[in-house]
Amino acid sequence: MNHTERKNEIIEASITLFCERGLDLTSMQDIANAAGISKATLYFYFDSKAALIQEVHQHCYQMDVDACNFGVEQEKTAMDKLCRRFRNIISYSMSHPRESMIEQLYTASPVYCGMPLQCKKEFYADIEKIVLEGKENGEFKESPSWLLTTAYYGFACQIYLKLKEEPSLWNEDTFNACTKMLRGMFSKCAGVS
Repeated sequence: MNHTERKNEIIEASITLFCERGLDLTSMQDIANAAGISKATLYFYFDSKAALIQEVHQHCYQMDVDACNFGVEQEKTAMDKLCRRFRNIISYSMSHPRESMIEQLYTASPVYCGMPLQCKKEFYADIEKIVLEGKENGEFKESPSWLLTTAYYGFACQIYLKLKEEPSLWNEDTFNACTKMLRGMFSKCAGVS
């Protein structure tokens, strides 16, 4: 097995254990056992538990960023881009519960992520780029970009948390209702659907 394959096995074993036990209660020995390697070998790949957690988070986070941006630039309007991104966010989170949980555990940890919004800076930057585009072309309300970006992100997170409790609610009717709400929150013209 080559270096990259072994490292990926360690990351996958870590994801499983962190989801089952949490970041703090999972030991390096637990991860080594799950990956079928010695603890010394694990330390060859990651010099500390903090480094391993950082890499596991980065792995999951990058998957999420890539999924959320998929096809967004092909949409013609900023509003359509936000709606596409919303579908991507929810669909990815629902289909990758372990990776989504890792992001939640990491972001909620004062040890690993002291400032939760900073841990999601790429998400915010990608959303803000669309918000700025919508404001520049006159689609969106004249509200501060940070406020629209934060409102969008908060809306998507809360919808995901509800759907995590009741996955059967995620369907086309729910998506359409959510996009109608988003259009109402962002559109400059009242009644735009």
